[in-house]
Formats: sequence, structure tokens, C-alpha cells
Amino acid sequence: MGPSSNGARGYEYLGRTGGVSKVGGGVGMAEMVVDRQALLDSLDNDAVLLKEVVGIFLSAYPGKLTELRAAVMAGDCQHIAWSAHGLLGSVSTFGAKTAVEAARRLESMGLEENVGGVDEAFAVLERELASVRSALDRIAAEAF
Repeated sequence: MGPSSNGARGYEYLGRTGGVSKVGGGVGMAEMVVDRQALLDSLDNDAVLLKEVVGIFLSAYPGKLTELRAAVMAGDCQHIAWSAHGLLGSVSTFGAKTAVEAARRLESMGLEENVGGVDEAFAVLERELASVRSALDRIAAEAF
């Protein structure tokens, strides 16, 4: 399923497949990726600033993700926690709850020095950030 928008609430949605929804047990239920209206509200509805903030994130997050990937591959708990925390802060700006939770999980794993399942947790974060990127690309394109 491709991206779609719920203009009434200002949310950017991306369809997900392969998951089981807690609501009705269905498969492929859409979930919120970025709360566009909350983001605009936090920026005083400034479309130029929105585009700038999105641009900064989109240019910076690949490097942060690369740092986190290296820490995961090395099993470096301190850097896993540090890198995940940086991504958590960046992505929380956009109200991307599932990406925030994925980053928070990795941060906790690093802080607790628990690398069991860290590869899978990283894969989840990577997938969530790809969804955030798609949503932000669309939001930035619609900002003008």
C-alpha cells in the first residue's frame, strides 16, 4: 500500500503489511507515522521553517543511522545508547511514535548492556525511519 493522507486530522499515514493490528486483529492496518498538524503547530504554521527542519533531519539522519549501525555491529553498548538517543531526539520532533519507541528500545538495550536481539531492534528502527523519511518527503513537498 502506498502513502495516503488523512487531511481531516493532519496525519501522514503509510500502509503496513505483515503486522497484526490490535484493533480487530486485521493485517495491514495503516498506522500513524508523522503528525503533520502537530509539527506545523509547533512551527507556528511556518511552511518555510517546516521544509527547513525536515531538510535538516533528512540530511543528518543517514549519518546518525550509519553510526548506530557500526555500534550495533561492534556490540558497543555505550555507542548504541548514545547513537540511539540522538536519533530518538531527532525523530521525536515529528511525532513519529513508532520510530521513537524503536530508538528508545535500542537506547535502553545499550544502557542496560544487553545486546541480545540488538540486530532485530536495529532492523525495526531502520524500517521505521524509512517510513518517517517517506512521510517527511511528502509533507515537505506539500508544504509549498
